[in-house]
Amino acid sequence: MAYRDFKAFLTGHCNVFPTPFMTVHNLFTLHYVFYEQKIGIQFHLDKLAKPDKKASEMQKLPGKLLKLEGWEVLDLTESEFKNWTYD
Repeated sequence: MAYRDFKAFLTGHCNVFPTPFMTVHNLFTLHYVFYEQKIGIQFHLDKLAKPDKKASEMQKLPGKLLKLEGWEVLDLTESEFKNWTYD
């Protein structure tokens, strides 16, 4: 449900159409990817996050390693997304 809501936000409010759930180097699965621009979004569900509702270091690992190849990977938690105001 949360993945669907976030994708609806990207397509409906931002008018961008990422590739969902793409595997990079047969090692990392990025939740939303703009491949040509080397931008990825990792959307972390609250039920898989730490008690403080932030992404763990293990969840941030793909972003840290792919940054060495010129990627920009944004880590976003479900609770952060729910608190956005985007009028």
